Amino acid sequence: MFRRVATILVLCAAGTACEQLPTDTMAAPQDAFAASAGVAWQHVVTGGGEDMYPGSVGPSYSITFNARLDFGGNAAGRVEWFFLDGTPASYGTVYCLEVRDNRAVIGYIAEGGAAGGYGTPGNSVIFGVEDNGEGDGAPPDRQSFIYLSDGLLSCSNHLDFVENVEGFPVVWLNGNVQVN
Repeated sequence: MFRRVATILVLCAAGTACEQLPTDTMAAPQDAFAASAGVAWQHVVTGGGEDMYPGSVGPSYSITFNARLDFGGNAAGRVEWFFLDGTPASYGTVYCLEVRDNRAVIGYIAEGGAAGGYGTPGNSVIFGVEDNGEGDGAPPDRQSFIYLSDGLLSCSNHLDFVENVEGFPVVWLNGNVQVN
């Protein structure tokens, strides 16, 4: 995953593929976190990797996210989903984060992407992640069903993953989730 993102960044820096990504897709994470320098974070949830959706025989999407919640309840961060060919599926700015034990729910406002309503600017998208530890003996990290609305969804209503809803939650491949 990180190799693919680095390739996209190098291509954009060389000016050969920036037409595929809005310029704010890559610049926004730096701007958002530069503005929050010195903030004490109550929770930090990060991840990068590939997930495998129900019925797939291999990875479905590449995902990166960095979500933070300060002690005042203010969330910050970015979420970026890519199709495996590098096309942006959905990306946006984090507006809510809820953490309990090894699970977190992240909500973001979509800014663009080619994954139908999930990429429609202004839609809210929430999903949960589960950090199942590190090492060879740890079970894989998981991701919940992904909810979408043209209204604002609450992160606090989705910490309990509903098992086996359309094959979700799904496992992460080639990556890691950290819930702190």
